[in-house]
Amino acid sequence: YHLLYTISMHNRPRETHEEKLERKEKLRPKVEKYKLLSQVVFANHHAHRYDAEALAMSGKLLENNPEVYTVWNYRKLAVVHMLQTMAANEGKAILDGELKLTVKALQKNPKSYGTWHHRKWVVSQGHTDFHKELVLCGQMLDLDERNFHCWSYRRYIAQRLQRSYEEELEFT
Repeated sequence: YHLLYTISMHNRPRETHEEKLERKEKLRPKVEKYKLLSQVVFANHHAHRYDAEALAMSGKLLENNPEVYTVWNYRKLAVVHMLQTMAANEGKAILDGELKLTVKALQKNPKSYGTWHHRKWVVSQGHTDFHKELVLCGQMLDLDERNFHCWSYRRYIAQRLQRSYEEELEFT
């Protein structure tokens, strides 16, 4: 019984009450910073603020926690607004930035629904090298071949490239 009580899930020892309090206290500054950033990003969203600074703040939030689907949608609105008001070469830089952000977010959580959907949306804007996208998928699947988010995205990219079923079967 004692062994079962001291070992928690995934063979990790249980924390004592004091250890739990100490861990929470160490995290407090990070949590406060995250809460403040979240408040600013959501205030920007509600105010329809679509400038570079607002985009940078939402990017920081998503790098920290890519699971906030509302922030991905806010970025989409901001990017669309910015693309409509910029020259084409500036728009390319914005979309490149979105792709880079999604890579950072996928490094944090490779199975993030919002991140994969946002990346697909960026690619659908007609700006990407599909072959590089296949390389990214290959890298992600090397990390976890069960990542169905990545498999789904790969199917989308393969369709855009008009790859045959045989070519895709060869990959698998």
